[in-house]
Amino acid sequence: MNIFETEAIMLRDIVPWIEEAVGHKIGPKFYYYSETDRILIMEDLAFSQFVNRKLDGGMSDEDVIMVLEMLADFHAGSVLLHEK
Repeated sequence: MNIFETEAIMLRDIVPWIEEAVGHKIGPKFYYYSETDRILIMEDLAFSQFVNRKLDGGMSDEDVIMVLEMLADFHAGSVLLHEK
């Protein structure tokens, strides 16, 4: 299995399971992938009013806490999946 296929399987199968386990969205919805064409199609987050924060001066404490909470949820979900 190559890195592209691993990423597609992660986005298609693992991330949705983790999102269900932790009770909230972790990333964009995954729609489709083609190994032949090397295409991944995911939700356009602009339609959900997602905007990247400007990080010219680094991350604020609030930003760091938000990222660490998301990482903790992702880790907890992956542990639950492993134990399943």
